[in-house]
Amino acid sequence: DASLTPALRHRLDVDAAARGFADLAAGAARALAARVFGDAGLGELAARVCAGPDWRDGSVTASLVATLGDYLEDYRALAEKALFVRVAERVLATAAATVGAVALTLSKTPSSADAARLRTDAADLEAAFTAWGARPAAVAAAVRPLVDIAALIDGPDADSLRLAATSLLTAAPTIPSSMLERLLAARGDLTRAE
Repeated sequence: DASLTPALRHRLDVDAAARGFADLAAGAARALAARVFGDAGLGELAARVCAGPDWRDGSVTASLVATLGDYLEDYRALAEKALFVRVAERVLATAAATVGAVALTLSKTPSSADAARLRTDAADLEAAFTAWGARPAAVAAAVRPLVDIAALIDGPDADSLRLAATSLLTAAPTIPSSMLERLLAARGDLTRAE
């Protein structure tokens, strides 16, 4: 536009270039995170989440965190710090969403021990990714659904369950409400109205 001053035109060009680099970085972070979760060994680990004694004793989560750490170590050597942080945060979000999705489909009646394990899984993921340099707000947002699912499993009363469900649906709006209903119905200590 001829009516723009040269300084304003320059500023708009710089802003457009910065947006282009930000879009490129976001795309790279998505692609690198997808590559991590395309690994067959990681898929086998993810399939063992929320299933069996090795998940309950923490060995599945420890292996999951170690495997993710191996990938991130490679990425840290190759990427600039700002891009690496984006990749780490994307990997964490995907890992937490994977664990959360499996937790919502627990085949048996989930127990307080399962809820405690989910809380520990959230804390383990939080500690690992904080150490990898992910921003605290991104880490907290990624693991929040795991804590909310744990609260749905062993919350003490209907009010605490409503708060957990609301928090979960806010933090992870793509979760189908039918999965929450199934998890709550498995409790057996709630009335239909609750």
